[in-house]
Amino acid sequence: MLAEACVPVATHRHGCCVIQRAIDAATVEQSRLLVSQVSKHALQLMQDPYGNYVVQYVLGICSRDEAVTLVNVPIGKVAMLSMQKFSSNVIEKCMDRASEEMIVKYVHELADPAAMRPLLQDQYANYVIQKTLQLAPRDAALTLVESIREHLVLMRNSSGGRRMLTRISKRFPVARKDPHGYV
Repeated sequence: MLAEACVPVATHRHGCCVIQRAIDAATVEQSRLLVSQVSKHALQLMQDPYGNYVVQYVLGICSRDEAVTLVNVPIGKVAMLSMQKFSSNVIEKCMDRASEEMIVKYVHELADPAAMRPLLQDQYANYVIQKTLQLAPRDAALTLVESIREHLVLMRNSSGGRRMLTRISKRFPVARKDPHGYV
């Protein structure tokens, strides 16, 4: 049965497509079984070059209530997963499907002062931070902006940093400016 072989199939170049098509063609019960296996192994799959597509697909087709299980998987590892090529895309998709309460939990991890500098300098996490600034409730986004603020000098010298500063300025146009003209 495909559900029992979910991980080896989902992490295969062609198998990831097989899992997605199987979910589409399955009965409701079969689909639930496949989705539950994806959820059970989501942490492993989201870090895989092919498995991440399966997790993103499931996040895209399931209801918001069904997505809760997958959205909860990264908690405690949001910063680490944001800095990985494959899982960073899943983190962004999780935020698209997350409740405001869950996004606030993601922000709490991303805004950790110990994590912020590496996140801002990482080519993948930079996009996660931008997405978070876009989707987070206002107070949570401001918490993230405050965490970013001490790293502004580093940011203005990179294209990703400049994009992030632009996003901050668009979301918070009346934000206080620093002497260099940045948020």
